[in-house]
Amino acid sequence: MKSLNLKSFLATIRADIREKAHASGLGDPNDPPAPRPCADCDTILAPQWMAGSGVWLFPECGEVLACRLKKDHAIAAKAYEAAVNRARVPIPMRHFSLVAREGRTVLAVDKKNRLLADACYGWDGSSWLVASGSVGSGKTTWLTALLMEHLISNPDCDARWTSEQRLYRKAALHADRSHAGREKVLQEFMDAEVLMLDDLGASRRDLTEWQGGAMRDLLMERHLAAAPTFISTNLSLDAIGKRYGNHVAS
Repeated sequence: MKSLNLKSFLATIRADIREKAHASGLGDPNDPPAPRPCADCDTILAPQWMAGSGVWLFPECGEVLACRLKKDHAIAAKAYEAAVNRARVPIPMRHFSLVAREGRTVLAVDKKNRLLADACYGWDGSSWLVASGSVGSGKTTWLTALLMEHLISNPDCDARWTSEQRLYRKAALHADRSHAGREKVLQEFMDAEVLMLDDLGASRRDLTEWQGGAMRDLLMERHLAAAPTFISTNLSLDAIGKRYGNHVAS
């Protein structure tokens, strides 16, 4: 009795499959569907007629390695994009690269930026880089490209990109929301695994008491934590000392 019930059950399933196959255009043995590419790679898959079920089915892709590599690449690309967005890297600078990559512009090395280029290519993943020079010398571009290269290899890194003025502006906006709002903003940049601080000292205005103290705290806390930090500035070290204090310049 049980055997008959099982046979009846299987027959019902096969009939249901055939009905759905005919409804979807996959149930005619003389009318195979067109071959289609694997969803995970470019391998073309030909349909196979399953006589027992009365339906055309597409086999699994035999290019297992190609599928796996493409999936891994897609996952890595998504994680990298999320890391760059989280870091708030400026969109116009996201296409620059230190090495040849598809869809990216490789930065050119010349006499003006040779030292900075060598420092970026030789970065050990933990030290600070401070680029000081005139406007238009490529400081921000090179350091930002280095940050993005780091995120390609380390997409889980909680990095941050900010200019000094962006930091102050964000802190001011959050100060209106809560008493500790601007301190939370400052802590965000203190805690970043890697920080890109652009245009240090760019404003010609005198710093407020909070701004001066915040920048000194930020740099000192990151120094004590040995947290990698990139800084671009038009100021000399002497000028940095006068603006933020000699202990920061040192």
